[in-house]
Amino acid sequence: MSQADFGPTVRKIILGGMLRQLREAARGGAGIEPAEAASHIKVTVGALSKIENGRLQRINPLYVRNLCQLYGVGAQQISELEETAVQANRRGWWVVYSSVIPDWFRLFVGLESDASSSNWYEGELIPGLLQTRAYSEALMTVGRRGTNSVDVDRMVEFRLRRQSRLEGERPIRLHTVINEATLLRQVGGPAVMADQLRHVLALMRKPNITVQVLPFHSGAHGAMTAGFNLLRFDELPGIDTVYIETGRSSNYLATMADVTRYADTFDQLCQSALSPDESATMIANVAEHHQGQAGKEPI
Repeated sequence: MSQADFGPTVRKIILGGMLRQLREAARGGAGIEPAEAASHIKVTVGALSKIENGRLQRINPLYVRNLCQLYGVGAQQISELEETAVQANRRGWWVVYSSVIPDWFRLFVGLESDASSSNWYEGELIPGLLQTRAYSEALMTVGRRGTNSVDVDRMVEFRLRRQSRLEGERPIRLHTVINEATLLRQVGGPAVMADQLRHVLALMRKPNITVQVLPFHSGAHGAMTAGFNLLRFDELPGIDTVYIETGRSSNYLATMADVTRYADTFDQLCQSALSPDESATMIANVAEHHQGQAGKEPI
């Protein structure tokens, strides 16, 4: 996969990393301090840091040119980096859902859109990429007093559109460990849950999707405080990122130490969880239980 195949979020990260490397290698390897570089383009050191980390919403191509000139970069490379900035500023498909997507979630969507794999642990709900429309609708109305039906429809539509990453020429490899509680909690009622779990079983037949259930009897584990999603990039391992959602905000951890720690935690979860075949059996049994409960609901 070439750099040209990546979306705007990853391109910003690539460009930022290149600018940081050029700054550190400038002046014969002596480097240029962030304060000097920031002053040169008349921004704060914090803004320069966002540029170099790929976290600035839009990178001004003029900033790129001026920084490169300060760093002593040749004309050809300057032209290439300016073009990268232009491409990085293109709108991602998710921008049309901006009215219903929190700002802190947009970075995740951009990363997910280009990630090679997702190692995902969820303790309370079925992961978004595996949700049915009815299950997602039931979730979207919880704790959202005053949210109108149009916004709910848009949020559900957005979540379902994300699921296109499971298909196509380069589908994401999804390996998720879900707590047993996610199977038993009746989101939307027993009929919705029965259909949701059957949907998960159907998706488990795809070669790029692995689902394991972490049973209650497995005891304590390293992810009891919060779920997490480790996104990996085969061609760009340096931008592997751990995403942790905290209700009204999120954390992004991208240091090698954090990525390694969460990768180890996920491996431990996989070892404690039921095998995919055993998980499928449990999911099927719980789906049957929910279906039975649905049959007892008053008409």
